[in-house]
Amino acid sequence: MSPTEAIAGKACSRKTFETKMVADACKVDQGEAKKAMKAFLKTAKKKESGLDCQSCHSKLAPSYPLKDGALEHFKKLGGE
Repeated sequence: MSPTEAIAGKACSRKTFETKMVADACKVDQGEAKKAMKAFLKTAKKKESGLDCQSCHSKLAPSYPLKDGALEHFKKLGGE
């Protein structure tokens, strides 16, 4: 493998998405989805301090299940 070839990351475990941001990121891999969420979280913290991954997710890897109301909270903070 040449240095310019990409190594595919782990695919997202979720196959249906309720947000455009995560759906687009998961077209690449789980790592890209994580980067997208961290970037969103950085922006969202400007509106609501104290947020972290577990503010919305009941567990993390591999499936990242959402807590009740998490999707609505995401949208309220500007997520799409």
